[in-house]
Amino acid sequence: MFIDINNLSDEINQMITKLRIAKTESEQSKIYDSLINLSEVYYLLTGYDYDANYFKIASDRPLRKVKKIGSNNIIFDNIKDSYYLDASKNILTIYRDTNFKTFHYEDRKIFKMSDGLDIIYDFFNKYNHKYYKLIKDMIYHNQVATKPIYDNFKGICYNISVLKKSYIICNIKNINIYDLSSLIHEFGHAIYSNEVDNVPQQKSINHFHEVSSMYFMKLFLNYSFENNLSNSDTIIAYNLFYRALLNRFIGVRYYTDHKLPKTIVDLKLLPKDIDIALLQTKSNNITLDKNDNLNYAYGSLIALYFADQYKNDSQETRINFINFISKIGKISNKEMLNICGLNQKELANPKVLKKELKNHVLNKW
Repeated sequence: MFIDINNLSDEINQMITKLRIAKTESEQSKIYDSLINLSEVYYLLTGYDYDANYFKIASDRPLRKVKKIGSNNIIFDNIKDSYYLDASKNILTIYRDTNFKTFHYEDRKIFKMSDGLDIIYDFFNKYNHKYYKLIKDMIYHNQVATKPIYDNFKGICYNISVLKKSYIICNIKNINIYDLSSLIHEFGHAIYSNEVDNVPQQKSINHFHEVSSMYFMKLFLNYSFENNLSNSDTIIAYNLFYRALLNRFIGVRYYTDHKLPKTIVDLKLLPKDIDIALLQTKSNNITLDKNDNLNYAYGSLIALYFADQYKNDSQETRINFINFISKIGKISNKEMLNICGLNQKELANPKVLKKELKNHVLNKW
């Protein structure tokens, strides 16, 4: 799969022209955001870096961001770090009590690209024909590239709102279950962008932007196991999913404990629960960005609830999910959580996470 560089270059030039003739500040800002996204895609594929200042010059006027209205808190309005600290301690305890362990990952079953695409198509077609068509059109119109970019970089989805389309670049070397799940994660972002594209800019506060990607990633792993695509690889991909979640909560735990220094000098000085969790992930690294950790951690937790509900009532969950992502930025965060039957207390003591970690599928490896 590849992205047509010539077409991308034409789109950038067309966008520059649109930016130059834009009549309102809000229109200009929207075009500028899309132009920056397009130029980043171009840079990742070619190494050629467009100068953002050039876009400003092309517009013949200075650019100012439209002020966004609303709270910058991640899950609940006006919530304090103490909630996230207590919740992350609880979640690290769940991992410890369920004896979560990191598996060593090795490629076992490698799919041909055509077979991998057939698996993706079948997965989305069984979920929803609308999303199946969206993903198939993206691939057909060269909006997806599988290319190694950076170390430890799995993928990224760029929403080009002005063009009403998304571009995906995914770091895939071998087409295995985990790589397919990573690609489906990015398709989840494209689905999210497709559903929320009409949200007014000043209201588009995307606290929950990882829910869609994590939801489809988890559903795909369930699909892979149920369809016996490669059970050993699927178990390892499950393990990587939960290891990534644990890593995020280690970060939340560390960066919301204001008694701890924000630069780690000696790992021996870390609290016991962080030390144990790092051993479980076989890592000495704590992700630095607090908000990034919160978005991924809680996006994954909420996705787990949707995926769990999907097992019991797929039709109702599809309705609730589309309702959820289409309401992002339009209703309060607490009302958002009510859509999937969640509240602050349940997110601090997630029963679904504990059930998943105790699942025999994860523990029989």
